[in-house]
Amino acid sequence: MVVDLLALSPEFALLLSLAVMFLVNRFRESKTPKTFYTLSKFFLVVSGLLTLLFFDRGSFPEYWQNNTYTTLFKLCTVLLALTWFFLSCKWFLNKNRSSYAYYALGTGGIAALMMIVSACHLAVLFAGMLGLFLCNYFLMYQNGDDQEVEAAAGRYLKFSLFFLLLFAAGMFMLYRRTASLGYVDVYAFYAAQPQILWYDVLTYVLLMAPVLFMIGLAPFHFWFADIVSVSILPVSGFYTIIPLFAAFSSLVNLCMNVFFPLISGIKPVLWGFAVFSLLLGAVSANREKNLRRLFAYGTLYNLGFIFITLNAFNYDGIAASFVYLVVYMLSMLGVYTVFFGFKSNGEYLTVLDDAAGAFMQKPYIAVAFLVFMVSLASSPPTLGFLGKLAAVNNLVIEGSYCSVAIVMVALLLMITAYLDVIKAVFFDERKRKFDRADRGIYICLFLNILIVLISILNPSYLMDNLEKLLVPVL
Repeated sequence: MVVDLLALSPEFALLLSLAVMFLVNRFRESKTPKTFYTLSKFFLVVSGLLTLLFFDRGSFPEYWQNNTYTTLFKLCTVLLALTWFFLSCKWFLNKNRSSYAYYALGTGGIAALMMIVSACHLAVLFAGMLGLFLCNYFLMYQNGDDQEVEAAAGRYLKFSLFFLLLFAAGMFMLYRRTASLGYVDVYAFYAAQPQILWYDVLTYVLLMAPVLFMIGLAPFHFWFADIVSVSILPVSGFYTIIPLFAAFSSLVNLCMNVFFPLISGIKPVLWGFAVFSLLLGAVSANREKNLRRLFAYGTLYNLGFIFITLNAFNYDGIAASFVYLVVYMLSMLGVYTVFFGFKSNGEYLTVLDDAAGAFMQKPYIAVAFLVFMVSLASSPPTLGFLGKLAAVNNLVIEGSYCSVAIVMVALLLMITAYLDVIKAVFFDERKRKFDRADRGIYICLFLNILIVLISILNPSYLMDNLEKLLVPVL
C-alpha cells in the first residue's frame, strides 16, 4: 500500500500545491504575481523529481501505471509548464494583476494531465478529463468581464459536458460487454472475439470522440481557435502548449492497449479526421489576421500531420509522430515566447498589422520568430525539416502515397500563411513603437534555439534515444 501511494506522489505534490496557494492567497497580506509563480514552480520541480524517482513503480496496477512511456510524457508536460509559467509571470507583473487563479487552475490542470497519462482504467481517464475540462473552463475567465470570453466559455462548458456524457455512456456499454473497464481486460476480451459487432464500434466511437475533443483534432476543433484568440496570452499559450503531450499519449495508449483488435476499422476514420485537420487548418490560416488565431489553425494543421503519421499504429509510426510532436512543440513554444516580445504601450499585440515592421526595432526577436516559422514550415536546415522528413519517410515506407500528396498540398498552403507573417514582420512599414522586452524573453528564446541547434547537430538525441522510451506502449 505504501509503495502504491508513493507512486502517486507526483500527483499528490501538485494537489498539495493547490492547498498551499489557497492558504497563501487567503492569509498572506504581501503577495505579488511572482508569489504564486514561485509556489507553482517549486511544486512542479518536486513533481518532476518524484516522477523520475518512481518511474517504474506500479500504483494500484489495475488503475494506474508508471513506466518509461508515462514518465517521458509527464516530464515533457512538466518542462513545458515550467517554461510557460515563467513567461506567464511576465504578463501578470506587467499588468499588475493577481496570478493566484491562473497558477492554481494551471497546476490543477497539469495534475489532471498526469492522471490522464498514467491511466490504465477508463474510470481514471474519465476523472482526469473531468478535472482538465473544469480547469480549462475556469481558466477562460482570467480576462475579467469580457463578453466574447463568456460566450466562448459557455460553449466550451456545454460541449465538455456533452462529450463527458458520451464517454460515460461508452463506459457503461463497454462494462456491459466486457465486465471490466481496465485496459488489459478490455484488450484481452476483444482479442478473443471472432468478430467485431456494431455494438463494439459504437462503444469505441463514444469513448474516442471525447479524447479527440480534448486534443482538438477536426472536426472537434471548434472550441480551440475561438478560445485561443480571445483569451489572455498566458491562457492562450497554456491551451496551445501544455495539454498536447498528455492527450497524445492517452490516445496512443487507448488505440494500442485497449482497442487494437479493432484497429482495422479505426484507421480509415482517424485518417479522415487527420486529412480534414490538415486541409482545414492550412486553408483557414490563410484568411486570418489575428496572430494567435492564425497559429491556432497552424496547430490544427500540425495535429493533422501528426495523426496521419500515427495512423500506421506501429512502432515506426508512433516514433515518427512523436518526433514531429516534439519538434512542433519546441517551435510553438518559441512562437508564443515571441508574442511576449511584441508589446506596445503595455499591450501585447494580437493583430498581424500591429506587428508590421517589428524587425526594424526588435531584430533579435524577429529573427527568432523567423527561425521558428521556418521550422514549422519544415524547411532545411531547421529541426522542423528533420521531424517532417521522419514522418514522410514513414508514410513512404507504409506505401501511403496519397497521404504524402495531401501533406505536400497542405504544406504549400500553410507556407503561404507563414510567408504573409514574415512579410509583415520584416518588410512592411512599422506602425507601432514596441516596448522594451524583458530579459527573460531573450533568455527563453536563446535556450530554445540552442536546443534546436543541438538537435540539428546531433539528431540521435531526438530520433533514437527518446524513441526508445516509447517501447512500453507497444
